[in-house]
Amino acid sequence: MPDLKISQLAPLAQAAVASTDELAIVDKSASETKKVAAGDLVNAGLALAPNASIPWAKLDTTGLTLPSGSVTSGTIQDGSIATADIADGAVTDAKITGPIALSKLGTQAAGTVLAGPATGANADAAFRALAPTDLPKATATSIGAVSVGAADGLSVDANGALSLPTVVTAGTNPVVTYDTKGRVTAGRALIDTDLPKATTTTIGGVSVGTGLNVDGAGKLTTNLTAAEIPDLPASKITSGTFATAQIADHAITGLKLADYSVSYIQEATPPTTAGSHHIGTLWFQESTARLSMWNGNSWMPVGQGALSSENLRFCGTFNAATGLVSGLTQFGTAAGLANGAAVPAASNALTGVYLVCDTPGTYDSKTFDAGDWILCMGQARGWDRIDTLSSGGGGGGGGTLDSLTDVTITSPAAGQVLSYTGSQWVNGGSPDPGTY
Repeated sequence: MPDLKISQLAPLAQAAVASTDELAIVDKSASETKKVAAGDLVNAGLALAPNASIPWAKLDTTGLTLPSGSVTSGTIQDGSIATADIADGAVTDAKITGPIALSKLGTQAAGTVLAGPATGANADAAFRALAPTDLPKATATSIGAVSVGAADGLSVDANGALSLPTVVTAGTNPVVTYDTKGRVTAGRALIDTDLPKATTTTIGGVSVGTGLNVDGAGKLTTNLTAAEIPDLPASKITSGTFATAQIADHAITGLKLADYSVSYIQEATPPTTAGSHHIGTLWFQESTARLSMWNGNSWMPVGQGALSSENLRFCGTFNAATGLVSGLTQFGTAAGLANGAAVPAASNALTGVYLVCDTPGTYDSKTFDAGDWILCMGQARGWDRIDTLSSGGGGGGGGTLDSLTDVTITSPAAGQVLSYTGSQWVNGGSPDPGTY
């Protein structure tokens, strides 16, 4: 074939182009003309085409199948492929990778939970709202869906709130009625028949018998008569005290009093602490026949033998020549006299005190013989001389002594003193006051 210009070559129809047909091409890198197969040229041209340079309309997609994994997430723009562009059943599970956003599943009503097909493996490929029958049933050991039984009194409102309808008025009652489901259906106050009856061995309700009263506050009181109280032996009274009002006047006789219950009989002085005895307690000292009474603070003398009514008491001896006390009795000690000290000045407290002269002499302008008395007549009268040796008056002798108790003076002699025989005073003997 003679060489022809390219423009003089016969045309080759598109359908007749084979991939091995050759075309002339200038290789600029080698500065020469070369040949290229039609198929290689097309493939090279597609690879060298700029991105987004081939319009989609220029592509014939009839029967076109994309290889698996050829379309990536960054290749397809959101919303760029319409439903009509995808054949039914064209996208299989193997062609979908990764989770699908809910926004790709279309618009659903608020709060709608989507579920798969209702029945069969391929009965309905579309998503649908979750139905109650889709939920697993709860069991005694598995968490699941439950239904609210109307027979149990429960109800559910449109918002899904579970409630128990009120069947009784709110309040507090000790007795209630409940149904087989444990729901309280009624209530009332406690009445006597609700309580079990008490027995000798079982705690329970009791009724108030005769002699007992119950007030509105439930307080139990007794109202027994004397006849309703059984006799009790004294041994049953083991505590408490009997007040004075419960003891009748003159009810306690002498035989009921214990020994020493109202008095002491002893030589030593009883306690002098306030409150240690009842006021009026007596103390009898046998050696002196002295009787004293407790006044709440001290022991006060009640009597000093037969002379107590006259307040006359022998307190010791004195020396008329010196005016000093020469001997004391217990009464002299109690009166405050001191052996060897001067006869004290007369005072009302010393009234009835007398001393017997053991040494003659002149004292207080009076002449005393041995055996004479010096007797305190009180602060105003002073000390008087009692002449015990003469039968006449003189210095307050016999006349004053006769004012005592049955005084009998028989043949008085020097140094004699008066002594009490139990019924009268007689003269005789000598003073022996002893030492105190």
